[in-house]
Formats: sequence, C-alpha cells, structure tokens
Amino acid sequence: MRLLALIAGTLFMVIMGFSAARIWSNGQVYTPYKTEYFQKDGELIVLPWEQNYLLEKKADLVLWVDVYRNDKGEILAKPWADYGRHKQDLPMEASESRPLLKDLLIKFPKTRWIINCDDNVHDIQLGLSKVIEETQMGQNVMIQSNYNTILESTKELLPLAVYGSSIADITRLKTFQAMWLLPAAPFKGDVMMTPLQYLKRNTVNTEIVFEMKRRFKKVILGPLQTLEEVQAAQEMKPDGLFLADPFLLGPGGYQ
Repeated sequence: MRLLALIAGTLFMVIMGFSAARIWSNGQVYTPYKTEYFQKDGELIVLPWEQNYLLEKKADLVLWVDVYRNDKGEILAKPWADYGRHKQDLPMEASESRPLLKDLLIKFPKTRWIINCDDNVHDIQLGLSKVIEETQMGQNVMIQSNYNTILESTKELLPLAVYGSSIADITRLKTFQAMWLLPAAPFKGDVMMTPLQYLKRNTVNTEIVFEMKRRFKKVILGPLQTLEEVQAAQEMKPDGLFLADPFLLGPGGYQ
C-alpha cells in the first residue's frame, strides 16, 4: 500500500512539474526578430544557386549554396548535382560549375543567400567569415549547417548575420514535443530550416511550425524534390520553401 502511494505521489509530482513547465513556457513573451534579410514581404522561395537566371523574373528569390573548403583554404560552391555527396568524393579545384563562394557573392551582390556549410573541419568559420566580410554581404546571407559548432563559431565572428538550425536543434524540438513540452524547447537559431525528413524520420509538423511562429522565428522547409513534398510543406504554412527545381511551383516555374 505504501509503495502504491509512493508511486502515485511520484507520478503526481512529475505531472505537476511538466504542467508547470508548460504553463510557464506558454506565458513567455517573444519579440519579433528584425533584420534586413527578412524585410521583403511574401513567401520566401529558395532555389539552388545554378537557378540564378530566374532572378531576372523574380528578383527576391533566395539562392542556396552548399560550400566546402579545399586544400588551399578556398571555399568552393557545390553544384546541385553534388547535393548529399561527401567531401572526399568531390573535386578540390574551382571551375565554372564549382566556383569560389567569393566569386558567386560578388556576382550577385543584391541577392539574398543561404550558405550551407557541413564541412566540419578545423577553423572553417574563419574562411567562411572572411569571404562574407570581404564581399560585404553580411546583411544578405543566412548561415545554415547541420553542425552546432559551425553555427556557434561563425556567430562569434559575424554576430549580426542570420542563422539557421542544426539537426540537434530539430531533434530537440521533436523530443520536447513528445514529452508534451514543446513550448519549453530551447531554440537558439533565427530560422528553423529543415527537410521534411532526416534519416527517414519526420522532422517537422504543423504544431512545431506554429510554435516557431509564436516565437517570431521564420520557418523554411526543404529541399523539396517532388510535388507531394511541396504540397505537404505548404499544408504546414511555413514562411519559405526550398525547391530543388523551380518547376515544382507549377507549369513553367518562374519562366
């Protein structure tokens, strides 16, 4: 009898603790995040950097570039065809189809960029921040990575830039949601950016998108590679879509 009473009392205290945490977190007041990067109204459309010719039709497109460092310390831009390929399988020399990040930023100085860096090597943040500073593109770039170390170390050097979210951030949100504590989940990024799935597991749902918007965080979903993925993402009402192909927007894309 005493054991049952102890178990019941413990469960009651746990439930009360979870409820108190949820009530407290729901009562937190958040302020809108102000940055020139998000001054333009409307849905964000993100496309791979090779689709830059569409800027003539829609100047407010955001270009995505995935980068890595070669043996010379240069930051190279991957072509979209190399999406998901490991660094050791990639060429180490710059070329027309694999330009230097610096050259891309100089060529499109008025364009907003998402720079994705998953090359988690020593001092990668130094080369990345140097390119951004030299091209004076700090207000036009968002830094995205699967690694917290890259996001945090780059933010120390470029504190006014916009930062996305890592896989650890997304996993934390899902874990807190499973415990009925999503409002209490910590999230340090300015933007929640995630594919719909990671390792064949769903990463996002309508409740998480709503929670991010409650905190005035932007939500960008992608890359989206099929019409079914685009439709599933649109149902969650994110702030932006990252499309692998502009034709996923419908017949003709932006042409």
